[in-house]
Amino acid sequence: MFRKLKVDNFKSLVDFSVEFTPMSVIIGNNATGKSSVLQAIDFLCGSVKEDFGIMLERRNWTADNIKSKLINSNKIHFESNILLPSKEGKLEYDWSMVLSIYSDENEVSLLSERLVCNGTQ
Repeated sequence: MFRKLKVDNFKSLVDFSVEFTPMSVIIGNNATGKSSVLQAIDFLCGSVKEDFGIMLERRNWTADNIKSKLINSNKIHFESNILLPSKEGKLEYDWSMVLSIYSDENEVSLLSERLVCNGTQ
């Protein structure tokens, strides 16, 4: 379960953070970023399984599509806290990554990534 999500410079999400509960509902007016929150979660989940280029192609996105137009930066920051069940109990992951967007080449590159499980890197 996603417990926390922080996103900066992804689509309409700039310096955005949210905490989730087991029953979270995303509501709001049109064009306020509800879909962008779900797309950010989907992007994070997809990045575990697929190359960034494949994810963009499968969604018919370009690198420029995922970068916010609201600020002038080519970096996208993601931070998340995820709780997963396991045989030994629950595993708590803090996962962060920074991406660099190269619009002219339609490329997304991983600049840094950090994963901590139950407080251990």
